[in-house]
Amino acid sequence: MSEEMTSNNDGFFERVQSLAKSKKISIDNLMKEALGEKSNRDFYNGLKRRGICPRADAAVKIAKVLGVTVEYLVTGE
Repeated sequence: MSEEMTSNNDGFFERVQSLAKSKKISIDNLMKEALGEKSNRDFYNGLKRRGICPRADAAVKIAKVLGVTVEYLVTGE
């Protein structure tokens, strides 16, 4: 995996955490609201640990709950 790819993925998780904190929503509740009851913080942490962003459909749902675009979550722009 390239450094740029890892850096972008790290940024994705940093932005998700920052936005969730600013909206006073836990990562666990964010995942459940965005992706359903079967999703939780463990799912999120697993992705983060492996350095991979969620699938596009999941990223869209996460962005929607956070009130931002997927582009912002991925690039910061």
